[in-house]
Amino acid sequence: LNEITVLNKYNFNHKVSCRCLLNLLHLLFRMKVFGVLVVTIQLALSHAALDWLDAVIIDNYNAENIAEAQFQGNQISEVSLHEEPLPPPPDVKDAAKYARYIVHYSSWGSLSHISWQPFTTALPIARAYSISDGPIGKGNGVPYFLMTIRDNEMQDIVKDPRASLTCSLAQSNFCRDKAYDPEDPRCSQVILTGKFAFIPNNTAEWKIAENAMYSRHPIMKTWPKSHDWQFAKLFIRRILLVNYFGGNKYPSVESYFKADPVVYSEENPFNNVNFS
Repeated sequence: LNEITVLNKYNFNHKVSCRCLLNLLHLLFRMKVFGVLVVTIQLALSHAALDWLDAVIIDNYNAENIAEAQFQGNQISEVSLHEEPLPPPPDVKDAAKYARYIVHYSSWGSLSHISWQPFTTALPIARAYSISDGPIGKGNGVPYFLMTIRDNEMQDIVKDPRASLTCSLAQSNFCRDKAYDPEDPRCSQVILTGKFAFIPNNTAEWKIAENAMYSRHPIMKTWPKSHDWQFAKLFIRRILLVNYFGGNKYPSVESYFKADPVVYSEENPFNNVNFS
């Protein structure tokens, strides 16, 4: 065999050449390096198994639905919308309202927790996840997620649900337009600390979370159901805001949820966007 056609999640027609591998095996055999030969064969078989698994997963997709969702995602995803100007932020002195503003206009955040994985056991780690507190103009301030327990990070959080979510306006054009570095305090960010929890299926809040995530991240509707996706949220217990010089601000959770993130202004370019 000169080449093997492999289906993988990046390219359905990706071809992996085997000639180099065969030549290497022949050379090792002639050199009688049997230990290395065994390891090489094991690695080759492992990669072949992974490629086969990818092909099986891809086969379970509905190609038409994926293409349509990708088209919709490219048209109305929060990532593309952040190319549009955000509505004016609240006054920097109104910490609670400013925190709501950042969360509402964030499409992703960095979720930090304590790891129980090999090589990082008992150490803090973070990973970026898509988030939404609701459709534009209808956010409730609660950061929702769509997760799978197959992720090692989610297995960590089940063991220790304490977590922090960091959201920054650096992901929008707000800081770029003003030439603010992401670390500049004026390139505002908020850190929500609390406990992570999965939302029971088919409950009232489950439907709220579903609407929140799918309205802002429509491509998620096509993700393989075999991965057991579940909606989740962060129970907010502490809030830390950085939005100007002079140090951190600590709005109360109560004031945060009472605040209006100023999304109903006539100047808001997102008001006329259809997320359905």
